[in-house]
Amino acid sequence: MIPAADLRAAFRSLLRTPVRSFLVLQGIAWGVGIAIFPAAVLEGSRKAALERAEELGTGRVSLEAEPGTRPLDLDDLAALRAGLPGFQRFRVAPFRVHERTLRRPTQDGRLRPGEIFLVATDPEALRVRSQEVARGRFLEPGDDLPGAPAACVLEPGAAAALFPGEDPLGRRVPLPEGAGEAVVAGVLAPRSDRALRTDDFGLETDHFLSDRIWRMLGSFGVTKPADEWKRTDRCVLLPLRLLPREGGAVDTLVARTLPQEAPALAEALRAALADRGAEALARANLVWPVLASKRIERFLLLKDALVLACLAMGGVVIANVMLLTLLERTAEIAVRRTEGATRGDIALQFLAEAAALGVGGAALGVPLGFLLAWVRLQFAPFSLFTFAFPGGTVAAACAVGIATAVLAGVLPARRAALLEPAAALGEP
Repeated sequence: MIPAADLRAAFRSLLRTPVRSFLVLQGIAWGVGIAIFPAAVLEGSRKAALERAEELGTGRVSLEAEPGTRPLDLDDLAALRAGLPGFQRFRVAPFRVHERTLRRPTQDGRLRPGEIFLVATDPEALRVRSQEVARGRFLEPGDDLPGAPAACVLEPGAAAALFPGEDPLGRRVPLPEGAGEAVVAGVLAPRSDRALRTDDFGLETDHFLSDRIWRMLGSFGVTKPADEWKRTDRCVLLPLRLLPREGGAVDTLVARTLPQEAPALAEALRAALADRGAEALARANLVWPVLASKRIERFLLLKDALVLACLAMGGVVIANVMLLTLLERTAEIAVRRTEGATRGDIALQFLAEAAALGVGGAALGVPLGFLLAWVRLQFAPFSLFTFAFPGGTVAAACAVGIATAVLAGVLPARRAALLEPAAALGEP
């Protein structure tokens, strides 16, 4: 336990030169900050990938036919629903998107610009796309039987656009090309803004870097899909029979599984379709495979080496500066010795100064680490990236930083304790 007098003397000494003290503790601060920064981002993103999988689609895989090849069809859907060896049961839903959008007449009789998507699907779509029914019901298997009453389900934006201020349940929505009308059977709950901004690859569509990412992907032959309907709440969902296609073709198949299996499942689904003569593009979240890979562990080892280097540099700086200041403080040490301070008191004072620098550096390093994490996230166009408070890493980094500072103060403390007061007072 360091006596209160030694602590007061240590703090007075540090406060006399605040600029120098601040510059000295930076080595510890950067070491602690660099330890916290990647851990905060990685732990937060991994947690988000698992806890917000339904919202952000971490476990979803979208399949579309490559341009110029045969379209995916309902037979492909049936084959995938039979399951794949080595994978847990996953859900698959088909989607047909009408080429035009439904238009609602305005009060002056003119047509409002296209704002409603007609999307044909089946009952699995509710769980595959992680949506919920707010009122009424979702599509049921009986809705797709020949002769069944035409039913539809509205997403909240479609309900507000088609029937503003009215109860849409039981109302009728016109089908394209004179195919009649469909009765509204249910209305879905709204999705989060983040979910509406996230595409199949996990990119935030409104991020200032998203266009650059797509240009980079385009250089590798990855085309940007025309799938705006997935990122809107203005869809009218219909049974498949109400939007028929030749040969039972579908525009998209969407599978949902555990986030951990999504990357491998994407490749397996593409291979299964290739065996059936279909060339498919598989789109899944780009970030999750990286977060789950062992390469991240190697990165963390590199990060730890960098942290140790920063802390070692900080320790060397603290030791050297305290040794240099020892030459300036010989008279102060001599006066304390003549006032009755023992060699142990002098050593404890210098150790207290080193510890104070370590505590100050750690206290500065914690917000610095989160500031670095926040700045990094501003340049991450993926909605999965976020940060969390890595309690274990923060505690360990602070403890190592303070210990480094204290160890760096041992040699200066020993030199100061061995200083003879008579010789010190005799110096000019």
